[in-house]
Amino acid sequence: MKPTHIASTVGSFSDPDDLRAGISPLFVHMMIGLTAVLTLGMVSLIFFRSQSIIEPTCAVVVIGDSSLDGATASVRSYNREIAATTLSEENQYTSPILLQPGVYELKVTIHGQVLLMDKFGVEGLRYATFSLPTAVVVEGDASMAGAVVELSGPERTSSFTVLGTDNSYTALSYHYPGEYHLTVTRGGRTIRDEPLIVAAHKPRRILLTYRLDPAVFSNQEQ
Repeated sequence: MKPTHIASTVGSFSDPDDLRAGISPLFVHMMIGLTAVLTLGMVSLIFFRSQSIIEPTCAVVVIGDSSLDGATASVRSYNREIAATTLSEENQYTSPILLQPGVYELKVTIHGQVLLMDKFGVEGLRYATFSLPTAVVVEGDASMAGAVVELSGPERTSSFTVLGTDNSYTALSYHYPGEYHLTVTRGGRTIRDEPLIVAAHKPRRILLTYRLDPAVFSNQEQ
C-alpha cells in the first residue's frame, strides 16, 4: 500500500526581510522625525520648568511654646508677604518656613501685639532660627482692682499693668530669658517685691490674693 502523505499548515514568523520590505522608507523617516520632535519638546518643558519654578533651598524656623498658641509669623520681602504660619499644638509651637536665598523681614504677632520684628538673610542650604519670648502671667481677682504690676528687666524689657475689669485683673506680658524684678503695689503699699527668673519657653503664672487686710497676702506660683 502506498503511504498516504498528509499535508499540514504550520504557522511561522515571517522573514524579517519580508517585514522590512513592506515598510515604506517615508514612514520610517516620519516616525524618526516625530520621535525627535517629542524628545525635544520634553527636554524643553523640563528646562522651562527648571527655570520658572525655583525650589526653596533655605528656611527660617520660629520656635515658641504653649503660651504662644495662635501666634502668627509672617515673612515679607520688599513690603510683600511671601509666607505665613500659625503656631499651634499641631506643630508643637515650632514652624519652619521654606524660602529662597535672600533678605527678609520676620514679624510675629499674637492678639494684636507684636512679639518680634526683625530682618534676616539666608543663603542656600542654610537656615535662620528665631526663639520667641514666653508669657509671664500675674493673676489677681476683684480685690486686686487698681493694683499695679510691674516687671522690670534688662534692655528695656519692662512691662507695666494696672489690674482691673478690662483685663480681668490679669497682667500678661512676654519676655525673653533673663533675670527680672516683679513689683506689685496698691494704694501706695507694696504687696510684692522680689526677683523673677524667666527661662526659655517655660511660661510663668503667678496667682495673687489680696484680702480685706492688705497685710494678709497670699500667693501661689506655678
